[in-house]
Amino acid sequence: MTHLLSRTVLTCLFTAWVCCTAAAAPYKPDPGPYTVETYTEEWQDVARDREVPVRIYYPVDAEGPRPVVVVSHGLGGTRDALSYLGRHWASYGYVCVHMQHHGSDDAVWRDVPARERMRTMRAATSNLQASLDRAADVPFVLDTLEAAQAAEDTPRYGQLDLEHIAIAGHSYGAWTCMALAGQGNGLNGDPTLRDERIDVAVPLSSPVPRNPRSYDRAFGGIDIPVFHVTGTLDTSPVSDTTAEQRRVPYDHSPGRDAGGKAQYLITFEGGDHMVLGGPPMDGAQSRRMMQRMRERDGVDTSRDPVIHGLIIQSTTAFLDGWLLGDADAIAWLDGGEMEETVGDEGVVESK
Repeated sequence: MTHLLSRTVLTCLFTAWVCCTAAAAPYKPDPGPYTVETYTEEWQDVARDREVPVRIYYPVDAEGPRPVVVVSHGLGGTRDALSYLGRHWASYGYVCVHMQHHGSDDAVWRDVPARERMRTMRAATSNLQASLDRAADVPFVLDTLEAAQAAEDTPRYGQLDLEHIAIAGHSYGAWTCMALAGQGNGLNGDPTLRDERIDVAVPLSSPVPRNPRSYDRAFGGIDIPVFHVTGTLDTSPVSDTTAEQRRVPYDHSPGRDAGGKAQYLITFEGGDHMVLGGPPMDGAQSRRMMQRMRERDGVDTSRDPVIHGLIIQSTTAFLDGWLLGDADAIAWLDGGEMEETVGDEGVVESK
């Protein structure tokens, strides 16, 4: 009898140990079931006499209208930015439309001598018209998608679920996300550029207003779920935003505990500004230069694939959960599995 009891106790202890030490299940870490087709187009906004180039990641053979993610690059970037996210999300059925914003794209630096590029980039951050232009690109792109969805003679006829739209972006693109999500811009009574068609946002490395007294006013009107991403080394290379300030949009946006919508924040340990934007797409020379610069700043670039993998998992769960209403995805986000999956690589917060 004693032997039987001892065996039972040992079995219970072993089961408890397994439960406590088992790793959390990852969330869709590998490419999804759909082959992804990519193509580029140049869309013309006649009303503004402005071209908006796009790169589209499309899930081949995905049945029914598909949800849409519009993606905005950072200062000096192109429509090729955040390709690691667009391709992954598309493999799970999302149509990802990556915009290129003339006036704040690679034309800012490409023909400038290398020694002058950083100065030119910093000067470009004060171009108010470029900010307004890139923000206005988003409703134009949504209008264009609506027209394509409704026109029987277009390949996207009936293929887009425009009742479920997300926006994502890095750095300047994160500002674009937050502006279209309802961030106040501090101008003329603090109006917003909110587009009600956008349901959720994924900003990576958000900039912040210069005046801390405006934080509550700027972010208090955010009325959609937002997934914020930053890192402990996420200092801006072109402005005065510090790594510590990157959490300001999360801290000052109302979460579920304050009657608002779901807000999440991951802060990756050792994550710098460049890693969150993904691998650079402008050629081997630029990639080598960026890597040398990051290593000079003490960034462990060998961790890039780990951070990218965790961003892929967590943001896909966010889109599935809060854009499409998948209860299992929300449970992964809120039930501790996301936190366990990230582990020592970062800190997960939600409200």
